[in-house]
Amino acid sequence: MHPHPDRHPRARAVRALWAALAAAVAAFGSGCARTSPLYCGQPEDPPCPEGTYCEEGRCVQPPADCPLAGQVRCGADCAFLQSDHGHCGGCTTACGASEVCLQGQCRAGGCGNLADCGGSCVDLQVDPANCGGCGTACAPGETCEGGACLCAPPGMRCSGSCADVLADPANCGGCGVACPPTGLCQAGGCVTSCAPGLTRCGRSCVDLSTDPASCGGCGNVCAAGQTCRGGACVATCAPPATACGTDCRDLSTDPANCGQCGNACGPGQVCTAGSCVPSCGAGQVLCGGRCVDLQTDPLNCGTCGTACAGGRCVQGGCACPAGQVSCSGRCVSLGTDPANCGTCGNVCPPGAACVNGACGSVCPAGYLRCGGLCVNPATDPANCGGCGVRCGSDASCANGQCRCNPGFSLCSGRCVRLLSDPANCGACGRACAAWQVCNFGFCLDSCLPGQIRCGSTCVNPASDPANCGGCGIRCGLGACSGGRCLCQVGATLCGGTCVDLRGDPGNCGACGVVCLPGQACSAGICTAQCPVGTVNCSGWCVSPLIDPRNCGACAHACGSGEICLGGVCQCPPGSLLCRGVCRDVQSDRGNCGTCGNACPSNQICVAGTCVCSAGLTPCGVDCRNLYSDFFNCGACGNVCFGTPLTVACAGGQCVCQPGLTRCGSACVNTSFDRNNCGACGVVCAPDQVCAFGRCL
Repeated sequence: MHPHPDRHPRARAVRALWAALAAAVAAFGSGCARTSPLYCGQPEDPPCPEGTYCEEGRCVQPPADCPLAGQVRCGADCAFLQSDHGHCGGCTTACGASEVCLQGQCRAGGCGNLADCGGSCVDLQVDPANCGGCGTACAPGETCEGGACLCAPPGMRCSGSCADVLADPANCGGCGVACPPTGLCQAGGCVTSCAPGLTRCGRSCVDLSTDPASCGGCGNVCAAGQTCRGGACVATCAPPATACGTDCRDLSTDPANCGQCGNACGPGQVCTAGSCVPSCGAGQVLCGGRCVDLQTDPLNCGTCGTACAGGRCVQGGCACPAGQVSCSGRCVSLGTDPANCGTCGNVCPPGAACVNGACGSVCPAGYLRCGGLCVNPATDPANCGGCGVRCGSDASCANGQCRCNPGFSLCSGRCVRLLSDPANCGACGRACAAWQVCNFGFCLDSCLPGQIRCGSTCVNPASDPANCGGCGIRCGLGACSGGRCLCQVGATLCGGTCVDLRGDPGNCGACGVVCLPGQACSAGICTAQCPVGTVNCSGWCVSPLIDPRNCGACAHACGSGEICLGGVCQCPPGSLLCRGVCRDVQSDRGNCGTCGNACPSNQICVAGTCVCSAGLTPCGVDCRNLYSDFFNCGACGNVCFGTPLTVACAGGQCVCQPGLTRCGSACVNTSFDRNNCGACGVVCAPDQVCAFGRCL
């Protein structure tokens, strides 16, 4: 490529001389305007004027509009300020190499459940610039839905592009249906003239108020991601965003559109839950939308999101509640913890409880000793309501009574599934014929399309984890998708079933390696003797002191919410047994601090104490939002003047409702108020009325 002739040094000198002469002439007010190009890109060149950018050595004007809805022109670039790594929150704000742009702010730590596309956090399901994958942009006339570019209604893909079959004369009513040379396409049919209310644009009859290809005027095409409303292109936003002009904004957090479009927060304020609130004061930081003290907040101790298990934060570090101590980083009660009985690390024998710091045979409060084990009679299916009372299969124990699991019904003492049991199809005792199957509670001669018959039951082999891809193929440690077992992390597919090679006696260390009778699988090796501290339970080496599925003895499983400590099923530290169920009394709103102590509806439980939710302030016995409460605006008991119909509390200040003006101690509509017509104090004559701010 040859250099531009003006790039020659001599030419540059001549050009500089002409520029100086032009500047001198301008200084004497000649009125001449410079029309020669502005050069850029070389060390001696000045920066391009504001509003232009450098391209191929010359300062040029950027195009007027961006191709996608919601984009903002930043020099030569079009950017989504909410996610663009190089223009994050503003055209001049670029995130660092290790940061991403999320909701208009540069941050470290990744994009969460969004996709990271070159440092920009985007939703691949709906983003027209990254639809289904980073960099996959939808064409004009397409929208991104479910990660795929689709023709925007009423469009239809014809010959590889989107066609409006309601107005396209070449595809009028369907692909390839062409109107005669003099015909027009209207509502998917060929006509000779447009109906009233429609406008002819070329050979199409369109509604300029709703047609995205001719929005407000023929040929005015809305950008991708926009729709036409009232003759104007507006953004189509995915929740929780709202269309503000041509942009999508989150009204709950956007300081420029807080609570409603155009409502900008003032200096020193942030937007939280749709309200402008003061930014955090000295010694506090914003965590999860509320100001907290990292030195004392048990939910944000030292750093945002660091919650203290013990419920106490002292000088930015977690501390145990009164009566508990830290053992190996966990808060425990030395008087009741069988794994730390009396002192840290003192483990009671299997089945023994810790009472007053000493190992004994007394079970924790609410538990019952059955066969040498401490059990919870309210939830133990083998001792439901009392020792030895067993619940059958497909049943569980709740409040000391055996109940059928969800989806099952009790028929003749057994829990059965009425939707698929051929002996109780749809109702107890309703039996299907021998050749029939029970499907969705109906006796049918065959299964529905997409199902297969396994025994006397119809199953979907594409998703059934017990019959994945065929009858009897169990996924085990995985899920069934598309007729294939997808194993969870750490599991291996052996013969169509997901197993743990580290402990599975049927696949020990490798698929198909079966341990001999009496052996167990430990760390992927068949062994006749389990490691110290573990026992052989059906070929698995387990620790009866801590294994919740084999607590104190093989097959003795702890109930929901319980843990195994010292071979005893019991509630975790910080929890109490409340009506047969373990409740975390440090955070449970229904059992805060102790069983049965319920917090009011607008309070939460923190460290065993009922406190106001984030953003609320205690006013007497109630919690109030001082930034929006009409009767407690800015401070408890501060009632706004007027009525809630005319006055609102915004940002802790009493302000007039939109469209009203404060005149004295009242908010009025100066467009129609006779005593304040057009402005405060302008009173219309007795025989006049106020209409649109004028006395008539």
